Amino acid sequence: MGHVIPGLATIKGLRKKNSFIRIIYITSDKQKDLKMLNLNEIDKIYFLNYKSSKNLKDIYHIYESIKNIYMLYHPNLVISYGSVIGTIGLFIAKRQNVKSILHEQNKVMGLGNKIGMHFTNNIFLNYKLKLNFRKKKNIKNVGLPTMLDFECINGLKNKNKIVFLSGSNGAFYINQLGIDFSKTEFSKNYGITIVSGEKYYQELESFPNNQKHLQIVPFVENLYLFLKDANFAITRGGATTLQELKKLGIKFIIIPSPNVSNNHQYLNALEHLDSSIIIEEKNCSVDELISGIKELEKETIEQDLSNPTNNFIEALNEVYKIY
Repeated sequence: MGHVIPGLATIKGLRKKNSFIRIIYITSDKQKDLKMLNLNEIDKIYFLNYKSSKNLKDIYHIYESIKNIYMLYHPNLVISYGSVIGTIGLFIAKRQNVKSILHEQNKVMGLGNKIGMHFTNNIFLNYKLKLNFRKKKNIKNVGLPTMLDFECINGLKNKNKIVFLSGSNGAFYINQLGIDFSKTEFSKNYGITIVSGEKYYQELESFPNNQKHLQIVPFVENLYLFLKDANFAITRGGATTLQELKKLGIKFIIIPSPNVSNNHQYLNALEHLDSSIIIEEKNCSVDELISGIKELEKETIEQDLSNPTNNFIEALNEVYKIY
């Protein structure tokens, strides 16, 4: 339940360890069109339809739906990666005395996980957090599982390519910055791709594109195939994207969104200063961006060879034996 990419990576890792376990995946119906959910490793997917996590009728609908799914399958272990679905899933698991795990991918816990962490004894973290509990909890730093943990990434050959990433929902500011950057003389040293998000794609597609070095795409599911030959990425501060860029050994400039809870994207970004530069949106301009790229051109970074999926599965196996 919760964030898709770390959930799918965990599922793939679980299957490698035990091909006989039954895996049920519960997510929002907003994810229905994601091709990456067509995994053979998943036995059954439930897409829950709700409009708002603040609406009591919707919360009750989610509660009843998950309770009925649990009654049907009698799970031995529940894993939540956040969201209202994950929080409610943990609550029901506690009431039914089912073992559970909560994973937090950001540097600051969101409201859902702050509530959900009281319904489980097992908390797995991407970044180190200070957490205080009256009762002892099993807290482990495992990193953030991604599908890149299953790719052989050694020996990448970088080309002159810069990718602007604005997240699955898109970000108007990042898209516009990419357009403005593409008009500069400096940008002609690179091929430029803007991953706009579906929401903004049609608007940008109609942009009079006289820049032969500029490509605009709505969404990318396989980030590895898309980014493996890139030099730089310009991105928001979402935890999954930052982990994938670090895994690929790509230098990146982070422009954290100022519109997220607890400023967590900026705090995420502070964890990646060894391979990136942070430019706050209020201070950002095309000139600042060019200066950042020039600075990164001089830097040498090391590729992250860790495997958070394996870390997660090993820690999970201590909670509930699967192999």
